[in-house]
Formats: sequence, C-alpha cells, structure tokens
Amino acid sequence: LTLRGPEQLADPTELYSLIMRVGPIPASIWLVGLVLEAILIAAFYRAYLRPEESRFAYVRLGKAELAVISAMLLWWLLYFAGLFVVTFIVIFAEVLPPLIAAIVAASAFIAYVVILTWAIVRSSLILVDSFARRKVSLRHSFELTRGHFWPLIGAYLIGLAFERHPG
Repeated sequence: LTLRGPEQLADPTELYSLIMRVGPIPASIWLVGLVLEAILIAAFYRAYLRPEESRFAYVRLGKAELAVISAMLLWWLLYFAGLFVVTFIVIFAEVLPPLIAAIVAASAFIAYVVILTWAIVRSSLILVDSFARRKVSLRHSFELTRGHFWPLIGAYLIGLAFERHPG
C-alpha cells in the first residue's frame, strides 16, 4: 500500500482502488475502539452509580455495555445522517447561481451546526440513561433534559474551556 501523492486521491478510480486494498481494516479498528470506549464508559458509570458492583475493576461486557454501544452507534448514525443531508443540499445548490448557491450552502451549514448542537445537548444524557436503564431511548434522554438546555450548554462550555485551558 503506497500513497504516491495528492493526485492519487484526486482520481476517483485510484481512490476506489486504494480503499479496496485497505479493505475493512479502518471500519474494524473504529468498531473495536467504539466497543472498548463503551466498556470503559460503562465501567466509569458503574463505579459511581453502582459501587457495590466492583468485581473486575467495574469492567464487564453485559446488557448495560451493549446499551451504551447502541447509544453511541445511534449518535454516529444521526451525525452522519445530518452530514449526508447537508452535503446533498450543498451539492444540489451548485446548480443555482453562484451567489444563491453560496447563501444556500452557508445557511445549510449554519443550520446543521445549530441543530447538531441542540441534538447533542438534548441527547447528552443518553449514555448514562442507557447504562442505568439497560436500553436505549432517545425520547427518554430528551425528557430528562427538557427545560435544561441553557444550563447544560453553559456547563458543557465551561467544561470545554477548562479542558482546553487547564492552567
């Protein structure tokens, strides 16, 4: 497997050939990483929510972990569905006059960022809810966060600021 340069990635037939040679390796690595991340997230939740279940350092692979994995997959599915819609709109906008196309593309991107932010905040409790109830329910996560959007987004922004600038 050799990358010869950007021209190889610009040619769709070369790119397809490269992807076919790599095969399912990137998807497999992503899936293993997702499963390991879900197991560690569930172990963290178990340590704080059910400290009496301390066997094997809180690490398990059971119904709670499968619910967390499913919730994470749901998040990815919704993210890529939104990205697909925005991409479709931007591609469709290319047939319009340049100024209108730019306005449509920029509006689609801004709408995507706003909707994605709203969806992330409103579904932010889906992982812990899935762990606690051992089933995935986007609706229940939305119920838990109803009326708390601004305090939640404020808390997440403060957390993000401390993560980026610890000193």
